Amino acid sequence: MFRMKGWPVVFTLGSCVAMAGCGQRKVPEGKAKDKAAVPVPAITATAPSESKASNAAAAGVTLYSAKGSALVSEGGKFTVADKGASINPGTRVVSAGGAVLLSNGVEVELLADLSGNDPMPVATSGLKVLKPSKPDIDFEFTIEPGRIDLENKKASGPAKVRVISPTGHSHDIELVNPGSRCTIESYGRFMPGTRFDPNATPETAARPIGRGALVVIKGEVNFSDDDSFLRMHEAPGRAMLTIDGNLGHEPVPTYLEKAPAWVFEDPKDPAVIKKQALINDLEAKLADKGDLDAVIDAYASSDDNTKRIVAVYLASAVDDIGRVFLTVALSKNPDVTDEAIVAIRHWLGSGPGRDRKFYEALIKGSPEMVAKTNGLVGKPFSEPQAIALIDLFFGFSDEQKVQPGTYKYLLKMLSNEKAAIRALASWYLNHMVPEGMRFGFNPTGSDEARNAAIKLWETRLTELKKLPVPPVAPKLPAPKKP
Repeated sequence: MFRMKGWPVVFTLGSCVAMAGCGQRKVPEGKAKDKAAVPVPAITATAPSESKASNAAAAGVTLYSAKGSALVSEGGKFTVADKGASINPGTRVVSAGGAVLLSNGVEVELLADLSGNDPMPVATSGLKVLKPSKPDIDFEFTIEPGRIDLENKKASGPAKVRVISPTGHSHDIELVNPGSRCTIESYGRFMPGTRFDPNATPETAARPIGRGALVVIKGEVNFSDDDSFLRMHEAPGRAMLTIDGNLGHEPVPTYLEKAPAWVFEDPKDPAVIKKQALINDLEAKLADKGDLDAVIDAYASSDDNTKRIVAVYLASAVDDIGRVFLTVALSKNPDVTDEAIVAIRHWLGSGPGRDRKFYEALIKGSPEMVAKTNGLVGKPFSEPQAIALIDLFFGFSDEQKVQPGTYKYLLKMLSNEKAAIRALASWYLNHMVPEGMRFGFNPTGSDEARNAAIKLWETRLTELKKLPVPPVAPKLPAPKKP
């Protein structure tokens, strides 16, 4: 059972937006610390020996991690933040690998999944810093999809954090004692089967749904909102609160014997080592060049498929969807296409109104992308084409996936003028009928090659009885002889 309040309709507790990894994961007491972990001094209000970083943290929000670990935007283009930079209210922060912020004694880490153990698709993380709405709030922010760790770094007393959903609902997290730590994470997407309506108003438009969790990692944490006050404790104990964007949070936190495996990442895990090395390289290039677009383009054109996937998530995290399409066009790799579809789905699900923003961008087109791809990407979409593409990103419900009309529609979309629509139609057909991958449909291939693959698809779907059966013409009586 869930409460019907909480974060209605959109987003769950624990959204963010980070790049393709982190490396700042902390480990349980008694285990060796990750070399990449950032030691943060306790914050006191009057101690004369405070470090420069702690002074800055006490005065507001500061980036404590190195240059290249965070990208920031105050309503315009994202730039690379310097270590020690003050983060003003209204600034979005996106992490390229475990950015650490300090705010009045609260340590805030933006994380993502390196090991692949996280059950949520946490590929990126970030937030929007807000001015505290009450004097006793140490840090306040709007959440976006991903993972954020919060820790009380004060010398004494509780630390209070206010989390705001994209719809404006507030939820308070109290880290009761110094050292108390929790993680919050979630993701959002439009429900499969949703259809985009370009004429909808903000009040009537479809909205994305989020799901997420809060896990207490150490110490005690209190969670409260308009109708709840929940005491939580590290495992073993009531350590986890799961949340549904439609139904709200659980009325009672879940008892755990120990924290989930995804909370802690083993620095010796080969998957973690590989991804951490890639993130280190990405951060170094961001710090050295200071040109986000150039770094994304370099990764997008790399021979390393993993770098191309990082480019996809990096571009979507900073709202540069045009570069996501560009990366797919340059790579011609099915893995990159798969990740791009997931990345755009999550971007669309990051909050209300992004589908409208996407629609307007498609109608407008991008001369820059047209020039970079010789017209392959960036040309304006017609209104029907834009609607069709967004509907495809929303996806199909389980009921629709077994309807012959859905297969007929996807087969038709394989011949669409737009390569992006052809690619999505092919992606769905390949997932619904995997044997069709051998037909070799290439959305950017020649007309002749595509038409040959479409004929193979039509034949096989007919054999499998996936397509609508044409109505049988009525048998007319034989004409009478004169």
